[in-house]
Amino acid sequence: MFIPARLRFTSERLRLTDGDAPFPFARALQTRSNDGFERQRAARDLMRDLQPWGAPFVVALIGEYIVEILDDIAAALTPDSTRTLGDFITDNAAYWQTTKQRVASYWNVYYRANASSEQRRPYGRNEYVGFKLVEHIEAAVPRHRQAGEE
Repeated sequence: MFIPARLRFTSERLRLTDGDAPFPFARALQTRSNDGFERQRAARDLMRDLQPWGAPFVVALIGEYIVEILDDIAAALTPDSTRTLGDFITDNAAYWQTTKQRVASYWNVYYRANASSEQRRPYGRNEYVGFKLVEHIEAAVPRHRQAGEE
């Protein structure tokens, strides 16, 4: 599976609106924007009605370091979106393992209890939203599917 690492957009040139059919697809691509605020807005829009094709973009965001985006994803989770993400991680186990490693790595560097930045609040592992998202999504996957017994 390949999704872009970062894309550069000129947001004001995007003439799509929420009601336009291609809008959700554009928002999915905008989750890969080089602008963190644009990624956050796009993630909020994508999570309103998460479709299976959008799950890789959300999982990619879960493996990133901006805690405000992670908070938005966690707040927007519904049983349907959690199931969609669970189906994706089941079908893409290697990518999910990489994402979980990124969650741990970014927490360790940016949010661990001994965080040195005055701008970032330190989080213990058990309170960091990235780990909570991982646990929540994995809990939604039936055990027989996690083990590959489909």
